[in-house]
Amino acid sequence: MEKRQPVQAAVIIYRKTPGDSLLVLGLLRTEEWGGFWQPVTGGVLWGETLEEAASREVREETGIPEPLRFFDMDYEYSFVLPDRYKVFYDDDVRILTEHAFGYETDIEDIVLSDEHTEYRWLTPPEAIEVYEYPEYNEALKRLIKHLDSGK
Repeated sequence: MEKRQPVQAAVIIYRKTPGDSLLVLGLLRTEEWGGFWQPVTGGVLWGETLEEAASREVREETGIPEPLRFFDMDYEYSFVLPDRYKVFYDDDVRILTEHAFGYETDIEDIVLSDEHTEYRWLTPPEAIEVYEYPEYNEALKRLIKHLDSGK
């Protein structure tokens, strides 16, 4: 198995409804990998940029081929590498840094990878309720701020 860089991409996938409401994607991890709700996340392979990893992870975990819009949210955070993920990294890696991106789609039906058992399109308050980690909620807040700013 190819080892990854000690950095990950977190991608908040969103779509707008016909009434222009915002929905964000929540994915339920398999029990084997923690059984929690999250956005798309994944490691960065050696030789891959953060942006390339983010796009690859979206394709792998959702089947969405291309974004309508893709942007860097200029937000990153670090956390202790959970034991169950150590197999993906060199033995000396203890801390991972995750960098957040926004990704717009108009695709409603997701094709899940074997990493997740369920998906839901959630309103931002619903996502804040179910996302497991506060960093995901902060990324979501930054996404909303970015979209509200008209950028």
